[in-house]
Amino acid sequence: MSGFRKCSYCFKRLGWIRVGHDRRNCPYLLSDRNILISKNKIFRENILDQISDQGIGIGSLVSFPTYEYGITQAVITSAHWDRVSCVSSYRTLHPKYCFEATSTRSMVEGRNFAFSLPHVPENRLHVEVLVPQTPASIRKSIPKTWLDGISGLDRYFDRKYDPRYQIGLDRSAFI
Repeated sequence: MSGFRKCSYCFKRLGWIRVGHDRRNCPYLLSDRNILISKNKIFRENILDQISDQGIGIGSLVSFPTYEYGITQAVITSAHWDRVSCVSSYRTLHPKYCFEATSTRSMVEGRNFAFSLPHVPENRLHVEVLVPQTPASIRKSIPKTWLDGISGLDRYFDRKYDPRYQIGLDRSAFI
């Protein structure tokens, strides 16, 4: 007895029952992925311009308020570029913190702080750049394939996240 193929992407993400194809060869999944890659490429180019203008990069000295120490100065020690995408702040799909900084006050202790990019609405931490990085050094620090827009989207299209994005998903943010 042969059954018909039903696409889990169409059903769980779009609320459609589509037969004749499955997730592996779903034209809607391919189309959505291509649209999101294009949007992500543009998004990342804009973000790179924004952080380059502000001088936010590994090695920058920044200042921000904390409850414990008041105004704290810290050096940005790492950047999680894979967390920067056009779906970064969408329902906690990706961790929103993409930069880590070590406080100059507690460098011996290794006290780290994490903060997001300026574009993320949940970023309530006002970061002031005291000693900026040059745009050239910031561009050198990003992965070679980061600007192509492909990386960092796999989690969005992972089947285990399908139930979170059922009917009612505001797709206008991605299309």
